[in-house]
Amino acid sequence: MLTESLTKRLNLRGDLNSKTAIYDLSDMPTTFDFAVFCVIAKTLGAEEVRFVYNGEISTRKYPEDYAWRRWANICIPTCRLVGLKYSLGPLVNGFTHWYHYGCIEGLYKELNRVELLKLPESISPKDGEYVTVTLRDSIRNKWRDSDIPSWKRFIDLLRSDGWSVEVLGDCEFAPMSIEYRMSVYAGAKMNFGSSNGPMALCHFSDMPYITSNMIPRHNPGNAAERLKNYMAHGGFPYGSQFSFRNPKTQLIQWEYDTFDNLVKAYEWWKNQD
Repeated sequence: MLTESLTKRLNLRGDLNSKTAIYDLSDMPTTFDFAVFCVIAKTLGAEEVRFVYNGEISTRKYPEDYAWRRWANICIPTCRLVGLKYSLGPLVNGFTHWYHYGCIEGLYKELNRVELLKLPESISPKDGEYVTVTLRDSIRNKWRDSDIPSWKRFIDLLRSDGWSVEVLGDCEFAPMSIEYRMSVYAGAKMNFGSSNGPMALCHFSDMPYITSNMIPRHNPGNAAERLKNYMAHGGFPYGSQFSFRNPKTQLIQWEYDTFDNLVKAYEWWKNQD
């Protein structure tokens, strides 16, 4: 049994003896937040995700056609990555919960385990040693996008150090298949990126990562402060690291993605044994 405080943090509700996790498409987003939901659901004993659809899919973050595209490209493959079956239709008996980073951290601390995403069977066929850089360029919340000039300088530095660099995007206009993205991440020596959806694939797997810019420097209408408070309220305040991470190859760098900060994170990695 989970403690009352964790149950409240998870906002866990419904039939907790069910093996079906409920994901209501009319309200819950078809973003990489779904990876967080899946990891929690699997850890709680779910065997299937029921995508509840009664004629409406959430369009709070992007148009309906984008929502369905991301459902097919993100949600369905992520079910397979964590070992969950899935179905689509009206509400059935089951349980549901929130999908904050703090929910997973709290779950791990209480159970001393968490069901991570499985690595792909086929690793990237790319030749030689390489690193990846994942940049955010979204149609929404543009203030959270990557600092492209800083990243370009950083990529030049990586290449001058002899690294082959694979630059991957995070854009609704040109979605990349989860299977391909995972295979590239899995074969890389390091996966760099500013805070964006796809980095969740690294956060909840054994793949290496350094994620920067969790709270962007841009702050329109105090949006950055609201994001900071939102993450703290969800149980993952500024400066947090996952307790289940590999401390030598997995790091959340909360600082802005300036060139100097990116170099600092790179030096941290190079100095690991």
